[in-house]
Amino acid sequence: MQMILIGILAYLLLFVFARYFMKHEYFALIHFLFAFIFICFIQVPVIYFEKLHSEFNSLMFILGLLFTTLMSLSMFLQGICNLVSNTNLFSNHFMDKIFNIISDPIEIISNILKSVWLLILGFILIQNQDIILGLVVMVWGFTFVYYANIFSNYITKGKKGFKPNTLIINLETVVIFIILYIGAFYI
Repeated sequence: MQMILIGILAYLLLFVFARYFMKHEYFALIHFLFAFIFICFIQVPVIYFEKLHSEFNSLMFILGLLFTTLMSLSMFLQGICNLVSNTNLFSNHFMDKIFNIISDPIEIISNILKSVWLLILGFILIQNQDIILGLVVMVWGFTFVYYANIFSNYITKGKKGFKPNTLIINLETVVIFIILYIGAFYI
């Protein structure tokens, strides 16, 4: 549970210093911090898997692990891309293509997985008589609609759906992990 709290605190610190990091172009640091944060959050599906009982428990566990692992991997690879692009070993055009391959598709799919994970987790919480937490988590799972629209925007190259808003995505993510962290004490 301590790692989750460290991840939440790191997320909040990143919010506080985001402008400074971006102004000074510390993009690699930002991405490596996000990788660390999502590694800390890997414990969340494990804790809920151990504490809850349902026929959907394994599916919930796998989706939660997939989300946190894919986000960790994506952020780590983006940090590597940031470092490599600073060395000028490859052209900016090439690095931009690589960065786009490892960022947008992986993050969009990961967030869709997160939404499905939260819907299933909410259902399982309700099955386990944790009604309020279950409803909150399940409602949060309806962010699936938002992420599906972002995916539509990505696939249609901006002709349909929503453009991703990193502030909304990051606020939504940190708030749900705060809720899940607090909820883990009550289930």
